[in-house]
Amino acid sequence: MKKIGILTSGGDAPGMNSAIHTLVKGGKQIGIEVLGFNKGYQGLIDLDYQVLDVSKSEAYESRGGTILGTSRCLDFLKPEVRQATVAKVKDLGLDGLIVIGGEGSYQGALALHQLGLNTIAVPGTIDNDIANTDQTIGFYTAVKSVVAMVDQVKTTAASHEFIFAVEVMGRRAPDIAYWAGNALDVEGIIYRPEDMHLEKVLNQIKRSRQQGKNYQIFIVAEGISSAQNFVDWLKPHLDYNIRPLNLGHVQRGGAPAALDRLLAKGFAEKALAALTEGSSGLNVAIKGRHILLQKLEETITAKKELVLPYFF
Repeated sequence: MKKIGILTSGGDAPGMNSAIHTLVKGGKQIGIEVLGFNKGYQGLIDLDYQVLDVSKSEAYESRGGTILGTSRCLDFLKPEVRQATVAKVKDLGLDGLIVIGGEGSYQGALALHQLGLNTIAVPGTIDNDIANTDQTIGFYTAVKSVVAMVDQVKTTAASHEFIFAVEVMGRRAPDIAYWAGNALDVEGIIYRPEDMHLEKVLNQIKRSRQQGKNYQIFIVAEGISSAQNFVDWLKPHLDYNIRPLNLGHVQRGGAPAALDRLLAKGFAEKALAALTEGSSGLNVAIKGRHILLQKLEETITAKKELVLPYFF
């Protein structure tokens, strides 16, 4: 194996650059040229790439985002585009590809494998919405960011005696809401449909006020409700001021936390070893303390479960 490619696809996640640097450094050590395809699958289609070297990847290793850029490429959903792309990258001399991304990126990686391009997928998304892995690259940093931002808004909430409904990312997965909400010890975490229970929510507020607390925080998973819809639903039943707060894309930003850097490094090393050994159609995952390989097809069809903090 002489030449491999990397791409990052879907939403960016802190730690992607750490994974890229590990792949470039590891490839260099065994004499493999590493190409970075720009803007996800679009870069693969267009053969828009850069030859990566250790000095460049190291300069970005500790930064958030992705040095390669990313996008959601609808053209890559077309079978004829996928077939043409595989032919072009093989003509380029590419021996294999490592895809870093989320659920949609996994679908693309599986398609490439089925068309004969050796492909390994690495879970990179703050949402932690990939099945059969405890964590994805970027998740820890997103939780850390949510906790820091909600800690900041608490002073305003207390000063004005507000209730805040704080909407967090995660798509259909409630992991960010659950982990951040428990770390913050908020009044309520709206992470399941049954949590939108009026009497239960009103009792949570009443109990908190009776205990002498003059503000309340509810963490709302975006897959269950928006902060605005939660406020509109609850406000007619309250005598207190309630405000929506959508933390938005700031949850994806910032330097990766140490745990995300370590996870990215471990994932990248496992992916590179698998690819250079001739494996394909696999994804990297972590279960407990062990980084392992799984069949992409099984991961894609598996049901995603909420991952609880290890001590819960």
